[in-house]
Amino acid sequence: MTLPLIGVEGTRFGYLLALREVDRGARKGRHFLCRCDCGAETEVNLDHLRSRHTKSCGCFHREATSESHRRHGESHGRSLTPEYRAWKEMIKRCENQKCERYPIYGGRGIRVCDEWRHSYELFLAAVGRRPSTYHSLHRINNDGPYAPGNVQWQTKVHQARHTRRNVIIEINGQSRCLAEWCDVLNLSRGTIYARIANGWDPKRALSEPINFRRIRI
Repeated sequence: MTLPLIGVEGTRFGYLLALREVDRGARKGRHFLCRCDCGAETEVNLDHLRSRHTKSCGCFHREATSESHRRHGESHGRSLTPEYRAWKEMIKRCENQKCERYPIYGGRGIRVCDEWRHSYELFLAAVGRRPSTYHSLHRINNDGPYAPGNVQWQTKVHQARHTRRNVIIEINGQSRCLAEWCDVLNLSRGTIYARIANGWDPKRALSEPINFRRIRI
């Protein structure tokens, strides 16, 4: 014979008020019919009530999840938007020493500003939505932080031209990498790179006219 439990009926467990014990068989443990603060009634295992494993009929979890998605607006089924993933990865590579890319970001002093570190909404308002799948976050000053005014969406081609390994050349007050100057001036990259490989100063290599010699056959 199962003895009645004293002090359970009428006791509040989180959002649940225990009303009475219900018989669901000995193998399933002891259960109580509970009324949730939302008005719904549900049967809950006594052990789950006492351990606070179950605090509501399920409405609390649904409300919390809905509020989180409403605030961020970033739920696409089970996946997150590209902007939200970019924000999380930005923080990860600057702060998580176990991250594979930490040495070239956080390890060399690159930081995320406090404004963005604690607010995805402010980050999104500053950088906007990703224009396409070919774009990723790019810091204008490669030695500067992830902060307003120094971050924009750029293609991988653009970013490759602005890595620390590229030589930035200033001509008439404009700074561009060598590949960009070749495109702007409509010059042969092969010729310019060959000149520099032969010891030419980059500015001279770009400004010296290219003379093609006629080959007599």
